[in-house]
Amino acid sequence: MKLNMSDNKVISILCIALVLQILLLLWHMEIIGFNSANNTQQSGEVAGKIEMVENSLKRRPLDSLIWEKSSAPETVFFHDSVLTLSESRAKINLKDGTEINLAENTLITIEPPEDDKSSEIRIQFSQGNLKARNPFDKATIKDKEVTLKLEANSDVDIAKSKKGDLSVVINKGSAQLRRKNNDTILLDEKQVLTIDGEGVKKQVIDSSVKWVSPDYLRVYSHNQMGSIDLQWKGNPRELIVADEMGDKKSYELAEEGRLSKKLELPLGSYKLHLKTETGLSPFIAVDIWKAPIIQLVSPLPRDRSKTGDIQFIWT
Repeated sequence: MKLNMSDNKVISILCIALVLQILLLLWHMEIIGFNSANNTQQSGEVAGKIEMVENSLKRRPLDSLIWEKSSAPETVFFHDSVLTLSESRAKINLKDGTEINLAENTLITIEPPEDDKSSEIRIQFSQGNLKARNPFDKATIKDKEVTLKLEANSDVDIAKSKKGDLSVVINKGSAQLRRKNNDTILLDEKQVLTIDGEGVKKQVIDSSVKWVSPDYLRVYSHNQMGSIDLQWKGNPRELIVADEMGDKKSYELAEEGRLSKKLELPLGSYKLHLKTETGLSPFIAVDIWKAPIIQLVSPLPRDRSKTGDIQFIWT
């Protein structure tokens, strides 16, 4: 059967469409990638750089509907939205010296100063946990309900649960928090503010109790529970554990002189405080992550090797 010219054109168009569909499918599956980030970056003003990524970080420019996979070191621009996925963390250094550390499932948008005369960078905070340090200039972190204005040389931890509960810890410096109803709360160094279903509560950080455990703990587990060993100094009355939803569980520490506790927690992210009669300790963050499956790539069980040095490769 002999094809005419119009049939050849139809077949050519169908072949091109098929190739484009295959490329689009491979791109969505992240088997291949297009450097679309470079195309959108040229029109924006540089805000800073991604310094560290663990596992998966997504970035979406202002004029795009697509979340692009990002890695370090990579430039970020004003109006970019940045999202850490489950079991992921990231660190971003902004050009004014502000350092932002993002825990898993955290979403922020980097906004420029309100005017040319100001160097104050603003962060739109939607969900998750972040730590911010701004050694040189003021900074603003805000969500739909509150606006937190940080004085220069401040160090804060901010957490927003999935049901909207907010926790702010001023490790260093001072800040001013303004609520949607225009109520203003001044926060000084070593103070903790919580806003939840029980209302607004401001407490002090009690220096009589201190964590010996690191301020960030990660545990991998092959099942649905992970075990952590906690250590501290002082005589706290309770251990308070808050999950991603903001739900809290309290453990009595009535035994005098008790300095440790072993705790079993389900997979997820947590904030842990030690509570005394006068205040709270700084919180430590705990991630219980699913342990990856390790597979031996080389040598395979069927491989034979001579005695001597053998190179092992695994995922």
